[in-house]
Amino acid sequence: MPKGQRRAACVATGLVRSRLYSRSTRVTVVTPQRPHHRALTPIERQAVLDVLHEVRFIDQAPAEIYAILLDEGRYLCSIRTMYRILAANAEVRERRNLRRHPVYTRPELLATGPNQVWSWDITKLKGPVKGQFFKRGRFAITPSGTALLANPPTKLDTQHLLSVPAFREFYRADQPEETVGATTQGAAPSATPEEVIEAAFNATQAALRTELLERILQNGPGFFEGLIVDLLVAMGYGGSHRNAAAQLGRTGDGGVDGVINEDVLGLDRVYVQAKRYTPGTSVGRPDVQAFTGSLVGLGATKGVFVTTSTFSPQAVEFAARIPQRVILIDGKRLTELMIEHGVGVRSSRVLEFKRIDEDFFVEE
Repeated sequence: MPKGQRRAACVATGLVRSRLYSRSTRVTVVTPQRPHHRALTPIERQAVLDVLHEVRFIDQAPAEIYAILLDEGRYLCSIRTMYRILAANAEVRERRNLRRHPVYTRPELLATGPNQVWSWDITKLKGPVKGQFFKRGRFAITPSGTALLANPPTKLDTQHLLSVPAFREFYRADQPEETVGATTQGAAPSATPEEVIEAAFNATQAALRTELLERILQNGPGFFEGLIVDLLVAMGYGGSHRNAAAQLGRTGDGGVDGVINEDVLGLDRVYVQAKRYTPGTSVGRPDVQAFTGSLVGLGATKGVFVTTSTFSPQAVEFAARIPQRVILIDGKRLTELMIEHGVGVRSSRVLEFKRIDEDFFVEE
């Protein structure tokens, strides 16, 4: 529109001409920005990237690379330019070749019955119910026990408890099958009173052995060493408790924990090795073989290897074939010796059976 016509149109419409000019469409021409005269060319940028890809710089930051190149008398670009070049190639990240560990489930031991999982600290040992944890010195009733309380029997005895699979598995964990069978048949009408009492006695001894082993594992290594001293003195070794305590744990070399006198005069000596293991961890042949080698090095012929767990068949076979006399005492034998010699136990009740004295009733 010509300029004169614009003026006439603004007068006719009452529009301010300045607004008309401000609303007019303007064509903006964008001119490309001229590169800086000091900018790197594509060839120079590729050269810098090749230097950053060198093997010696694979695990170093641009600041370190920049310093090394200056020490060599080379200057390619600034540190910030190195970062710009790396960012343009999507390489501003961890440039080292690190191993990426996959996500995996944390290993967890699951017990489906008694005496299957052992722990040093059970303050956070998970139970079968979510949010329920077991602690030391506390007992929790099982679903089988809850069901038994809901329908209590007329007489609750060992024979009735053996009908519960969970209790039967716990009861026979540390005793032979014939002992459980004798206990189950102990109340049969054909059994004599002596047989019933003997079956109950065997069951009580088996439960006592299990409880003894649990109490031993609950205490520390110092207690276990004192227990071995008490047991050896009760069996007649070491002379006295003080002499045995002075000998045990004195040598401490070559896999030997201690040495005690076989008699009061000390005419012969017996070397002792003690391993406090949890059930399920067997002592293998290498441990017994190392103990035997220590005996040979000390010029000894007699040794006692004591553990709270068991010995592997290979270890038992090795101890039987060597010329040295090495006695293996596992957890079961240890508790039997403790009961036999009165170590850690006391008499709760003594039953004495009386029989007819036939000689008294014979007339002369």
